[in-house]
Amino acid sequence: MRENFKELDTGLKVFEILKYLAKQEASYYDLEQLTESLSRKECSDETILKYINTLKFAGLKITKTENKFKLENLPFMINLTDEE
Repeated sequence: MRENFKELDTGLKVFEILKYLAKQEASYYDLEQLTESLSRKECSDETILKYINTLKFAGLKITKTENKFKLENLPFMINLTDEE
């Protein structure tokens, strides 16, 4: 049961990172703060990179310049409101 919670937690963090990047560029620090606010656990640069790579694997183009990640494309339609 605990393992399923971890998978759901990871999925939520990846989705929240997608929502954040759809609105603005973000540094490692920005994304660490975002994910830590969701789970109250520290998050490393390595973990953030795993989440970014998950999004890339899903077909998103994310670039990194001057230590900031930028979402270059969103190849599918999705409503990214906070209410949902």
